Amino acid sequence: MTPKQTRAITGLLTQPTKNEAAAAAGISPATLRRYLADEEFQREYKKALAELMQDAAARARQSISPALECLRDICMSEDETSTARIQAARALMEYSLQIISVTDIEARIEELERARDNAADYYD
Repeated sequence: MTPKQTRAITGLLTQPTKNEAAAAAGISPATLRRYLADEEFQREYKKALAELMQDAAARARQSISPALECLRDICMSEDETSTARIQAARALMEYSLQIISVTDIEARIEELERARDNAADYYD
């Protein structure tokens, strides 16, 4: 990867359009299109994008507990209006159910993967 290609990847990850990504990287839109047609560039771009998504997911996971605690505090506070408490309770219930669903799905996937691996070991 050249320094310009590295800047192009950074531009693609931080800018809203390809033209703006090219400008941020100091290259022309045509050069960016040429980079995007290159398999090695595509691999590096996808790798950088995956890392960015993993970092974002980690930050989101770190925010879950404090956010839920904040909603719980609003829900339990006698100083809040009934409307605020109801909205907090509704949000708390919705988010809790979503977390439970995702956790259940992840557990089922892990169970299926273990069963698949055990079956593969059995037939090997």
